Amino acid sequence: MPSVASIVLMNDISIPHASFFRPPVKFKCLDGFLGIGANALSTEQAGDPSTWVVEVRINGELRQRLDFSTMIRPAAQLIADVREFMTLHPGDVLTLGCDIATDGKRPLAQVGDVIEISAPGLPGLGKLTNTLVNEGDGGTSHENRPRPLQAKS
Repeated sequence: MPSVASIVLMNDISIPHASFFRPPVKFKCLDGFLGIGANALSTEQAGDPSTWVVEVRINGELRQRLDFSTMIRPAAQLIADVREFMTLHPGDVLTLGCDIATDGKRPLAQVGDVIEISAPGLPGLGKLTNTLVNEGDGGTSHENRPRPLQAKS
């Protein structure tokens, strides 16, 4: 994949909302809502993206399994599509994946849940773990909004 230096696990958290394609920024871009794994693999180490599998566990229960060989557009095609309208620079980050499970639902978590993201065929990536906690910002209107406490690999 041209322009890609490495891959890393990410946990793109959203507050549940009605719009899959255009979520309001206030449901996506909150402090702590994009956990990024500590370990990266070069594209040579990671191999062919169509062989990648990513698993999402909530409290140890497998809730989603994304097999990249079943994606509608392969990773290389997605990157080529983005490059048609965006210049990619060293350090830019693109996320690939899907938040819809095979049952057509999004994996949902709540305060206190532990979310684990892993890629079983790529042990060098380790495991990305987030625990959701109340924001606890002193009683503002966002008091019960969950956010990840920390990420561990």
